[in-house]
Amino acid sequence: MSLIEITKTEYQNYGKCIKLDNGICSLLVTVDVGPRVVFFALHGKENVFFEDLKRQHYWSGPEMDSYYGKGSVSYLYGGHRLWVSEESTPETTYPDNHPVDVEYTPKGVILRSVPEVENGVQKIMKIEMEPDKALVKVSHDVINISDKEKTFGPWALSVLAPGGVEIIPQPQRPTGLLSNRNLVLWSYTDMSDDRLFWGKEFTTLKQDENADVAIKIGLNLEDGYASYLNRGQVFTKRFTHKMDGQYPDHGCSFETYTKELFLELEALGEYKAVQPNNSIVHEETWELRACDEEFDRKNEASIKSFVEKYIK
Repeated sequence: MSLIEITKTEYQNYGKCIKLDNGICSLLVTVDVGPRVVFFALHGKENVFFEDLKRQHYWSGPEMDSYYGKGSVSYLYGGHRLWVSEESTPETTYPDNHPVDVEYTPKGVILRSVPEVENGVQKIMKIEMEPDKALVKVSHDVINISDKEKTFGPWALSVLAPGGVEIIPQPQRPTGLLSNRNLVLWSYTDMSDDRLFWGKEFTTLKQDENADVAIKIGLNLEDGYASYLNRGQVFTKRFTHKMDGQYPDHGCSFETYTKELFLELEALGEYKAVQPNNSIVHEETWELRACDEEFDRKNEASIKSFVEKYIK
């Protein structure tokens, strides 16, 4: 059995980070800002996450200034982050540019962001690596630190590197004369865009570095997983879709977004009322598998064969 090595390090221009390594894969999480998981890869492979080293993506302006203070800037940073749904500006785009509190566990870390006094919440991420496989468990905890009931949900966004293809399983639950899925589209999404393929069992979305128009779709992801093939690795994000749960954006437990630089796998926790000093938790697992194969992203037989070999 491999041992998990937990060390302090620095990475790129993200400042101080903590590295988890089990001899099979490694992961880096920031502690000077965020937190963000900014690196995840099998040994010998490239980072599956997008790194915004040039800080090209950020939120600033009069709304941010009046809500958080003059000169406030919220950076995307890249990697994996925890937000709170439903999305609104400036509440969602908290400028998390502060050091985080770190607690170590035998298999990883617990990271507590500074309390968001303006929003009445505090975010906690617990990240633990399995000792003998490329598998990481991530818990996202959002606490209501205000003195009033608040309605919100945890929103876990994995921002992935360019050049890959995403696989999204469509709900197959038989419902007779009733519908079995919600397909939610944002105003800028063109359903005929060549990056998208709509099949009976799967949807695929290709990240295109030459595309300057965004795509965003959401659905009730009852299978509880989505995958991204890129850089010789299959990254699979798994979570539980609660059949009786209430989800934002017309019932979406999963959303995906892409433009020219990255592609996001976004899992959403239940959206519900939370009492003061209580929290709501969203848990997911990430798995990496080495893969030098490709598949026909517009052929369901090819997609299904790939899923059964590398994802199931």
